[in-house]
Amino acid sequence: GSGTANSSTFLRGDNTFAAAGGVNTPAFSVGIGSGNQSISSATLTLINFDSENYDIGGGYNTSSKRFTVPSGEAGKYHFTAKIGIDSNVTTDATSQQLTIELYHFNSGDVEQKYARGRTSLTQVVNPTVSVSTDFALAVGDYVVAKVLISAAKTLLATGAYTSWSGFKIIE
Repeated sequence: GSGTANSSTFLRGDNTFAAAGGVNTPAFSVGIGSGNQSISSATLTLINFDSENYDIGGGYNTSSKRFTVPSGEAGKYHFTAKIGIDSNVTTDATSQQLTIELYHFNSGDVEQKYARGRTSLTQVVNPTVSVSTDFALAVGDYVVAKVLISAAKTLLATGAYTSWSGFKIIE
């Protein structure tokens, strides 16, 4: 093959050496640092992800609660979000629904698509729901996480219940 072989290269099918690996950045992981969040009944509500665990590349904004694709970082991204509520089925109707949605907007604030996770409140204590999805994003596009529940509840701030993360997929 042409090129230089070493511990950080591999031989490609065209008989040339290329660098191995890559990085999945920008990347972020956030939670709710300001305490449990009250959610109104049947109202799609922006989740108050205001506490960064990490934000590599500076794409997450704790004020607007959104991840925005930085300059030069267009591509495919993977997102995972989960929420949990303070609930107990001994006092809550099991017909209630808990929904988490991730919304992708273009840089002109036009909704492009969304992904949804939904569950009925049938768990005994503190039901949770999660969603994972991939979005193809352009520079300036942004993603937000929202919650919808059929009756007023409290979103649990604890990371074991409520968190959101995302990263650029190596292509």
